[in-house]
Amino acid sequence: MNVEALFDEALTLFSEILQLCKPSDPERKLAQDREEIRELADENAYNPLDVQDGRKKILQNIAVRQGQRKFRNQLIEAYEGKCAVTGYAVLDVLQAAHIVPYNGKITNEPANGLLLRSDIHDLFDWFLHAINPFDWSIKISKLLSESDYADLDGKKIELPESSKYYPSKIALEWHFEQLKD
Repeated sequence: MNVEALFDEALTLFSEILQLCKPSDPERKLAQDREEIRELADENAYNPLDVQDGRKKILQNIAVRQGQRKFRNQLIEAYEGKCAVTGYAVLDVLQAAHIVPYNGKITNEPANGLLLRSDIHDLFDWFLHAINPFDWSIKISKLLSESDYADLDGKKIELPESSKYYPSKIALEWHFEQLKD
């Protein structure tokens, strides 16, 4: 086979491949419809076809929280599957909260934890409520005094049945001192 015949054969094969790669009629129609919609849309109108992912993509190193599952399971058992503050009992929204923030698996002691509903946990981590270590009562930050959470002020937390799972008074005292007012 000569060079010219090989070239013709390659060109024919290339043309066939291009035909296979062309969009089908339904795909072409969809692209045309999208273009028409874009042309008709008001420049300032919301157009879901032009939405791009606007979320920030942040690369970060995430410290693996060794022992987190065991810590949560211990708190679920200790608090009988109920939020220590609200009594809420849906496990899917209950979280193991550290009183003194996580700093390695040594901080995953039940005495450094509370089982809290996710929103209560967030407020706890932001020091918008704390627990008085002397009488187990909840103190709400003044920043929440006009919120639905204000009703929690002065309420006592539910303690585990076994005192070995009680929150550390030293940890609670540290956290209480961080309360934002």
